[in-house]
Amino acid sequence: ELATGRIIAPFGQPKASPFHYYACCPKSRARLPKIRAFMNWLDQLDTVKNLAREIAMQGKLA
Repeated sequence: ELATGRIIAPFGQPKASPFHYYACCPKSRARLPKIRAFMNWLDQLDTVKNLAREIAMQGKLA
């Protein structure tokens, strides 16, 4: 959804961080499309971070 412009990264390009992020909301709102979209975006950030880490490790092993 970032690519289509439906949602935007509010703070520009993500940067590596030693911190972890948690998101919470009232259970009654957890299925709202805007909440799901935000949670999915957080999941995508985590997936990209893990992939980048794996690629970096492969480069060190080569």
